[in-house]
Amino acid sequence: MRPFTLFAILVAASSAFAQSIGGDVKSVGFRGQADMSQFVIRLGQWTPICVDLQGTSPTAQEFEVRFANRDLDGDTIEYSSGRVTVGAGMRRVWVYANLEDHDLAGQSVQVLDADGALVTRLTMPYCEALSDSTQLVVDVSRKPLLALTARTFESGGDWDKRKYFRGIRCGRMELSELPDRWIGLQAVDVIVWDEPKPTDLTIAQTASLIEWVRNGGELVLGMGPSTDDLRNTPLAVILPVRGDTPPEMATPDNLGGFVLQKAPRQMLVSTMKAREGAQVRHVAQAPPDKRYDFIVSWPVGSGRVTICAARLSDVVPESATPRDGFFEALFDVTQPPPGIRGAFIEKSSSMLMQAAALHAKITAITRFSGQTSLLMLLALAFVGVYIFVATGASWLWLRRRNLTSASWTIFAGVAVIAGVASLGAVRLTKGSGARSMSFVDCETGSPIARAWSYFGYRTAQRRLLKLQSGGDNGYVRPMAIGRDPTSSYATAARYDAFPARGELDSVPMRATLKQFDGFWTADLGGAFSAQLVADRATGELTTSSWISNRTDVEIKGGFLLYLDPRVRDDADGGPPMRAAGLTNAVRSGRRYRDVKGRVPPSLNVLIVPLPAMKPGDTVRELGADVYANYRAGLAAWRSREAQASKRPELPTLFDAQIEWAQQRFLIDLSPETAALLASTRDLYLPCSGYAADFDNFGVEITLDGIADMDITHWLSRDHAVLLLRSDTPAPNQLLVDGDPARMTGGLALYRVRAPVQYQGSVRNEDDE
Repeated sequence: MRPFTLFAILVAASSAFAQSIGGDVKSVGFRGQADMSQFVIRLGQWTPICVDLQGTSPTAQEFEVRFANRDLDGDTIEYSSGRVTVGAGMRRVWVYANLEDHDLAGQSVQVLDADGALVTRLTMPYCEALSDSTQLVVDVSRKPLLALTARTFESGGDWDKRKYFRGIRCGRMELSELPDRWIGLQAVDVIVWDEPKPTDLTIAQTASLIEWVRNGGELVLGMGPSTDDLRNTPLAVILPVRGDTPPEMATPDNLGGFVLQKAPRQMLVSTMKAREGAQVRHVAQAPPDKRYDFIVSWPVGSGRVTICAARLSDVVPESATPRDGFFEALFDVTQPPPGIRGAFIEKSSSMLMQAAALHAKITAITRFSGQTSLLMLLALAFVGVYIFVATGASWLWLRRRNLTSASWTIFAGVAVIAGVASLGAVRLTKGSGARSMSFVDCETGSPIARAWSYFGYRTAQRRLLKLQSGGDNGYVRPMAIGRDPTSSYATAARYDAFPARGELDSVPMRATLKQFDGFWTADLGGAFSAQLVADRATGELTTSSWISNRTDVEIKGGFLLYLDPRVRDDADGGPPMRAAGLTNAVRSGRRYRDVKGRVPPSLNVLIVPLPAMKPGDTVRELGADVYANYRAGLAAWRSREAQASKRPELPTLFDAQIEWAQQRFLIDLSPETAALLASTRDLYLPCSGYAADFDNFGVEITLDGIADMDITHWLSRDHAVLLLRSDTPAPNQLLVDGDPARMTGGLALYRVRAPVQYQGSVRNEDDE
């Protein structure tokens, strides 16, 4: 009986341990509806998987949550939460993973014990993959903002449903589910938080929200009663307003034409004032002479924070639908001209739509494709030479010297020498190294930059590598599958990902290429600087404008984007506030005389080509050649009596995007051009050319597998954007087994936010 008794005890102990931990997958990605019954994710981007572990043992134990899927090579990558300690009670844990199509249904996370043994599996709920053309807005308010999220945001991804340049999907998230790492919010475009209470967040959640904004996120806050709660919290450093005065009750009487047509209502309004560098998009007035900075926006790193001085639920009650102007001021969205929308609906029904996937173009350099082709050609040439030398040439040489009896010995020697030479050549051509395509964001005057890189790494022999991203907030992960064909090995391997540490461990390298992407904060060894002054009468940059490269980066050329100062803002008549929503058709009766209705904002964004700049160079006379050609063309146009042709205009982003995305370039689209399109994506209208109705059907672009890299929200009354190309890899902090990776080549697009000033005034039509 003893063996049986011992076995029973072991089984009982094992069962008791297995029952000491349970749990539930609380959420996957983001709740895609107001009732929070469905989850949405973005393929190829970090997805937060929120797990509640329920411990029943009074003794604290260590556990680990893992999620496994495949990479481009078919190897299994196991994303880990890291070790967490669970006692009696509930412990919330996040694991971050790069989900693909096959992960949307029927998957589960594993809970492992301290020894790595499987304890239990927790089933994940079904989730829906969002189109990359859809902007995701997540409401984290205690009370859902149905007036904004359920009604106004009705805008699907297809052109027959789309109200804006991109479709919009609204989701919900409980504050307790907000990820503790900023990467968990990577898929979100905008977070709306009405009446925020920072004490509802943990320290880690607050830090992740701030870092998400710095790395490109857009945060919208409804202040009102929360003004005092925000003032002395970590969130205060990113607020676009400051001050010590408390909020006060007011009845703004000028919101009817801006928000909705209703009688003025009393509400609690923040009295904080816009900080230096922030943009006041709307000033509320209340009797007798009160003025409040009501809508204020401020760039923070690559992202932006926008506040409404009152609660959003007070400004827009649940039963109301706000005006487009209020909606656009908060969320920077743009309605397309009716013509292009109708053209796309027609083309969709006739199955003639075309789309250019930018993933393969942006990541092309990481595949070493051109170099690989050259090496294959050299290998074939080597084989041909070897066959000739080892057979015909050596045989003739032996016959001349009557040494044919030693032919086998000679042939063996030739084979040994050729083998050694071929192995050396392979090791030489396939030495360890990386190539990268990078997006690098920075501001003039600052050496600190944020870099997103897509890179391929190869080795000359089979190895297991540890890849790390330097810094506390960086990451490295397998490259998303996107739309590229995948490969697989006969014997797939497994390796580990620790997103919280920005690390991949035991990555199998088979003397071949493997692809990854990563993010890190870089030091440029200096800073870009600029003085940009635009003339409101002509739209041109003045001769006092200049750009200086005080970094270690050699720039091969690029573009400068700025809002056309000849356009008057509807609110105060000054230069345009922002790019999105800038659909004014004319600045006079003569400009774009054939336009019918609104224009795409990109037509009101001027573009100037920039020359190469070595470290230390300063470029002056910006746009001199462009302006000379424009003036000559305008003079010729004015000299014609009929003036039937379209009036010449300064080059615009609209013109440039058409050139970048011409159909003839779809096959050979360069990584640089694909990066330019990705960077200006929110202002891209798929037209094939200029037309009065903007109904010339063009090519859509898709970013499946690529993070949202658009930076057109930087364009404002206060800021221009430099897009600078470099043919050398961006400074990176990718560590391979603890040492910096050896970069063998690459490209980088530096996106620099630069201040802009104005002089003069807009001319009257008769003065033009």
